[in-house]
Amino acid sequence: LPRDITVQQLRLAFEKYGPVKDIYIPKNMDRNSPYFGTTKGFALIKFLNADHTAKAFTSEYGRLAIGRNNISLEFAKEDR
Repeated sequence: LPRDITVQQLRLAFEKYGPVKDIYIPKNMDRNSPYFGTTKGFALIKFLNADHTAKAFTSEYGRLAIGRNNISLEFAKEDR
């Protein structure tokens, strides 16, 4: 994801598939990194319903672009 992505941008991209319960964008907290304070380049998006998650995944997989970036989608391996 772009380092300046916002929750609102992600919500806009994914709410068309159903209500989004939570969006978490982790930040880089390594003070030695030139990217300190920016996003780590990924986000976790949780829908209220698993069917909406599957619909978003199958609809956007390989096709989602935000700004000039093509975005890859994966199912999270754990809950945050």
